[in-house]
Amino acid sequence: VAIVVEVINATMDYFRGNGAAHADELTGMSEARSLQFVSFVLPILVRILIEEGKLNQASVVAGKALERIRNVDLIPEIFTGRVILTYFLVRINVLTGNREAALRYLSELEELSSLFSEHWIQAYHSLALSTFEEYFGDLTKAIALLRKSAEIFRSRELILDYAVCSYGLALMYQKKGEREKSDSALNEALTIFNRLDCRLFVEKCLGLKELLKA
Repeated sequence: VAIVVEVINATMDYFRGNGAAHADELTGMSEARSLQFVSFVLPILVRILIEEGKLNQASVVAGKALERIRNVDLIPEIFTGRVILTYFLVRINVLTGNREAALRYLSELEELSSLFSEHWIQAYHSLALSTFEEYFGDLTKAIALLRKSAEIFRSRELILDYAVCSYGLALMYQKKGEREKSDSALNEALTIFNRLDCRLFVEKCLGLKELLKA
């Protein structure tokens, strides 16, 4: 229990903007531990690495973790990590322009979504599709898919994920030239990030607000 609390504290320290990203600390915690623990810690580490723009490192960490847990029996704690890591690998490969690899992981996530009619899996699948469409397809489709994910996260009271989706919608609407919709989504995200004291995302939201005013 103590080490789980330590992981949560390290993660919240990062998102609240307190000091370093704790990436080395989280990596060390995952070494020589159970697969359940790895599937809990490494998605957090990968999220942090992506936020810091360390996409190559994030890809290596996520890829190795997924290989460790991909063929394990469907234990809920491990399966959750598998879904989230697969989503992150779609995102990483989209951001690095590796369309073929992104499609490969997207296909894997689609298979998981078709096998299990869990809303949270569908949310991550839609999120991955949205990311792919934004960069390689149609922005309007990307927005619709991201809105679908946001609504699922909100209905399941996964508030941080909902806020991150709202921020993503603000960026997409801004890219599409729909300023009012962008501002509305941004205010929604900012309200939640302020309430959760996620200063990392608060700063991002405020930066986008300044851009929208320009």
